[in-house]
Amino acid sequence: MSPETALQRIADHLHRTDFGARGWVAPPYAELEVPASTKHAWSPRLAIEACEIPLGCRLHCRFQPEPSIWTLYMAGWGVLVVLGAVCIAWAWARSIMGAGLGPPVGGCGAVVGLGIVWSLIPWIGQRLGADQIDGLRHSLETALLDRPVIRVPR
Repeated sequence: MSPETALQRIADHLHRTDFGARGWVAPPYAELEVPASTKHAWSPRLAIEACEIPLGCRLHCRFQPEPSIWTLYMAGWGVLVVLGAVCIAWAWARSIMGAGLGPPVGGCGAVVGLGIVWSLIPWIGQRLGADQIDGLRHSLETALLDRPVIRVPR
């Protein structure tokens, strides 16, 4: 199957009401997302790139969060980095002045703790969106095979 055929099958299925996903196709790319009625903050998107290979077509697929969620996640890391730098500078300044390191060390510990919690957010989102990930994969398989695929529940 050529990349054009694969993307055309996805585009054709996007117009069906029973497809189970919505999205867009702009060769050589496509993107599938869950319907608005079942969408949550942790809902994934399936980014697809169709490449031609000697035997036909290779699809490079990636599950990713909504762009706004990714931006918020990265902004959170930015805030934690700034807070960490402030704590280190505060501790350094207090050590130069000969004052105790208690408050800055506690602040650094809090920043590290928040960083650990913040790093768990993608893992939690992937677990919460696992059924939607399976649904998007199933929708892609249905479109590419151009026939219904039996979906095995987890």
